[in-house]
Amino acid sequence: MQTWMEGYESDIEYTAGYYREQEPNFLSLCAVTHGIQTINLEKPFTYLELGCGYGMTSLIMAANYPHAQFIAVDFNPTHIAQAQNLATEAGLTNITFLERSFAQLNAEPLFLPECDFIALHGIFTWVSDENRQHIVDICEHHLKAGGIVYNSYNAKPGWSMAEPIQKLLYATSKQFSGSSLERFDKAVKLIQQLQAAKPRFFATNENVIQKRLDGLIAKDRHYLVHEYLHEGWRAFYFTEIAQWLRQAKLEFIGGAAATDALARTQLAPTTNQLLAHIQDNDTRELYLDIMQNTIFRRDIFTRGAVGHLDNSARLRWFNDSQWMLAKPARFDDAAFNFKPALPKDLYRSLVDHLSAGVCTFSTLTNGNNRRDTMNALLQLYQANMVTPYYANVNKVAARFNQTLIKHNQSLIALPHARSSLRLKPFEAQFYAMALQLKTQEASRLAQAVFQDLESKQMTINHKGETLKGTPMKNHLINLANKWHSEILPLLKQGGAI
Repeated sequence: MQTWMEGYESDIEYTAGYYREQEPNFLSLCAVTHGIQTINLEKPFTYLELGCGYGMTSLIMAANYPHAQFIAVDFNPTHIAQAQNLATEAGLTNITFLERSFAQLNAEPLFLPECDFIALHGIFTWVSDENRQHIVDICEHHLKAGGIVYNSYNAKPGWSMAEPIQKLLYATSKQFSGSSLERFDKAVKLIQQLQAAKPRFFATNENVIQKRLDGLIAKDRHYLVHEYLHEGWRAFYFTEIAQWLRQAKLEFIGGAAATDALARTQLAPTTNQLLAHIQDNDTRELYLDIMQNTIFRRDIFTRGAVGHLDNSARLRWFNDSQWMLAKPARFDDAAFNFKPALPKDLYRSLVDHLSAGVCTFSTLTNGNNRRDTMNALLQLYQANMVTPYYANVNKVAARFNQTLIKHNQSLIALPHARSSLRLKPFEAQFYAMALQLKTQEASRLAQAVFQDLESKQMTINHKGETLKGTPMKNHLINLANKWHSEILPLLKQGGAI
């Protein structure tokens, strides 16, 4: 094994993804709902991502926050080279990519400044205890007082029954030679033979085990290698994580979900009576995880709260907010089956208002109870149906999006939402043509895409039928009209066009 891998499978690159929970605005809103006053995001701040992979999350955040500084770290040189290439081509000057191990960062502290945010997605599960300690040390030495740490990881008890699958995959893969993908595939085949032998453990936990085994076939193998084949892989109880991070003077705020604080106020009376007997916060979280069979946690920690907010202060934050749709408003009533339940007419009213454009919180309240409106917005936000709107001028994101589209990326930055939008292939093509031709007219965009496909002698497969010529053009016109009515408003409101 190459020594630089440190027990981490690095011959296979990680998948390029975007993780909304890492957004400064998302984390800040979650903190507000938990009653914690957070960092002013209108002023310059510094953000560090540990284990950034291809860096897509940090790249989009850097485009959305040109006044902030972002540092993204990964020890896989392929990840860093490709991420840096995108940043350079797009002219992003407020992001730095470092090809460093966590040990190197600790040995060379001048590489990192003091940070307002430190984020790591899944990394704590995958690395060794030695590297976990390095992560804690980085937080201790480089997080500002009042700063936020986001840490997501595989959790127990939800992983308890499936944990043996990881151990089987890891141990079995070591019996074979070849790349990580080749060893993973061979290990899966052997475990399928084990399943056919009907082992007692599989039978005892049939539903959980079957779901995990099905996932080994259905999910992206590049992701699965990183999920299962690391030497230091561990799932954690929350109390273990809290103990690790307490070394860096980190205090648990709550879950990185817009509805987490709301859910905690809506627990069953018997649950509340039980939790009332538990004075220790960490143990209380453990009880909740046992009750919910938590399989994955997204936690927010802080190093000294800036200030605490009461219910009135939280509502004042919402009074100053504006909102927009985050996706086309094709929501039937079944989409509003949230817990705790609010009247579906309230959700429908909010969506209908936002379908007409950006709205202030006072407009959305429109005679409704302000607290109900706030809670409904939080539920819609967590479901990625709506998002806060920020009126800011940002030319950096437009240039960055042009670079992403050029490289056939499906994700683009939405600076007015300080978030991202994932486009389907033809949606991305219409967007690229709109930028290139400086027009938003559906018929012109459809014609341009049609000519581009014909010049490349390409066809479209639609519902099992191969389209070319006039049928292909008509299909593109339909798609362009749909793009114009549903996607273009999101692009405009989001500041991407």
